[in-house]
Amino acid sequence: MVEMSPPTNRDQSYDTILEKLYTLRTHGVKLGLERMQKLLYLIENPEKGFQSVIVAGTNGKGSTCAILASLIAKHGLKVGLFTSPHLEEFNERIVVNGERIPREEVLLGLHKILGCSKLLEEQGYGHPTFFEVTTALAFWYFKRMGVDLAVLEVGLGGRLDATNVVNPAVAVITNIGMDHQEYLGDTIEKITREKAGIIKNGCSVVCSAQDSCARTMIRDICRDKGCDLVVVGEDVWCEPLEHSLTTQSFNYHGLKNRIKGLDIPLIGEHQLLNAATALATLELLEKRFFINIDPKLVRKGLLETRCPGRLELVWKNPPVMLDCAHNPQAAKYLAKTMKKVGEDYDDLIIVFGVLRDKDIPGILQSLLPITKKIVLTKPNADRAAEPNEVLSAIPKHVSSNKKIVVHQGVREALHEAFRMAKANSLILVTGSVYLVGEARAHLLNHPEPQTKISDPLL
Repeated sequence: MVEMSPPTNRDQSYDTILEKLYTLRTHGVKLGLERMQKLLYLIENPEKGFQSVIVAGTNGKGSTCAILASLIAKHGLKVGLFTSPHLEEFNERIVVNGERIPREEVLLGLHKILGCSKLLEEQGYGHPTFFEVTTALAFWYFKRMGVDLAVLEVGLGGRLDATNVVNPAVAVITNIGMDHQEYLGDTIEKITREKAGIIKNGCSVVCSAQDSCARTMIRDICRDKGCDLVVVGEDVWCEPLEHSLTTQSFNYHGLKNRIKGLDIPLIGEHQLLNAATALATLELLEKRFFINIDPKLVRKGLLETRCPGRLELVWKNPPVMLDCAHNPQAAKYLAKTMKKVGEDYDDLIIVFGVLRDKDIPGILQSLLPITKKIVLTKPNADRAAEPNEVLSAIPKHVSSNKKIVVHQGVREALHEAFRMAKANSLILVTGSVYLVGEARAHLLNHPEPQTKISDPLL
């Protein structure tokens, strides 16, 4: 174990130590568990101090984690929530019972963890990555706070992800699609095998993957490892009722529980899939944690779920929605939802920015048919695609029928979208977590005037 002296007034400030943490991004993605296990050993294995639920998947895992953490907290447990990436502030990633990790705890924890980095290098393990250090910080803080249970969102894949050092009470696999093929493989089968690496012998498993091949593989893995499996859509499901621009209602048909007339402030059929996944996981945790599932607490937990950047309405006149869809599967679900909610509007204006390493044509394939007005922009990220790169991915016979405007800056792109908007227009900002975070910061930092159409950026 390594003993580190606590930071003093002369040590790094919060901003300075975060800058040091962000420099670790230069190490890129280094999948594998050995270095992470050694790092955790050096900080006294905090991950062994609490039970966990680990959630992997291509899409839906962040929302599922947020819903589940809210449900668990309402039933009286102290729950840690670890998600990534963040939209605006680093400490969004690490939360206990709805409260972000304080800055002073980030400073204290990172001082301890980063202090172990040199020793890891000296012992031949290499320098820990940004995500490994951040995951270790979450584990350290959860142990320090005495959480009963941690809900952990996998960063990339599953089998070799830094979060996969725990022995979970429940392993959850959400929808699986094509993304990060350079790390996970170029077929659904290869990607599924990587994500199913979170399944440990004898743990319970919840699966909401819609691909039949992925479901079959997960069934086989659960059988081989002696795991109980709950399949969303077969064993449990949500029956949709009504929806608006901000909420939807449904009936839950669970393993033992049947609860009618539930509401959640997340829209889209895919969010009902995520809600059913979270509720099924709650049912599996019931015996282990002596939870008595109470429909009133379920209602409250669902209503108080917050998933910023997931079809989030952040402006009303005209309505502006933000969504982090950044792969073809997510774009497909987004387009399906926007067709429904857009029925009450004359036109849809899309502000779009994306990272260069994403499947840009695959994402656009779903989004282009639902709009005639597009503003292309560049998120503030090293891997961001230039707007003209995105423009070149749009076939000419498609672009000729649409109004497409290019703006390098996100603020300018938003301003252009407001300029295009009419009395009954709807604006959607999508394509990248970085774009959504930047747009959200711009929009929410301006109070909305009580006028029919207002541009917050003027």
